[in-house]
Amino acid sequence: MTSSHRRARLIRKLLELGDAHFPIRENGSDLQFTPCGAVPRERATYVVSWFRYDPAREIARLNMPVLILQGTTDIQVSVADAKLLAKANPAAKLVVIEGMNHVLKEVPAARDKQLAPYGDPSPPLARGLVSEIAFCD
Repeated sequence: MTSSHRRARLIRKLLELGDAHFPIRENGSDLQFTPCGAVPRERATYVVSWFRYDPAREIARLNMPVLILQGTTDIQVSVADAKLLAKANPAAKLVVIEGMNHVLKEVPAARDKQLAPYGDPSPPLARGLVSEIAFCD
């Protein structure tokens, strides 16, 4: 059984459990385990709901232009995943932006540098991002 099959089985099991995920406590806060890790209890159901969808299947169903913007330092979605999305819809345009992370900021690949822009809106957008959006056809 491949790791993707094991992951799919885990996700199906978590979805069956619904709100009864595995509660844990960290620093006095109620957290729940999800396939994305521990998240605050009030967000757990929302986070787990993402796994009901296959992004490639959803993009394949679209009958409109699709722009897929992917950063090379994104710690949440890999360039390989973005390529799979683009492959699912031949009309999709994939743009890979060097040094861009998940929140569209230009950030080094080091994990400690990656996390700061999630809570700090002051770093500028990655170079090339705006022009790719503005001139997308």
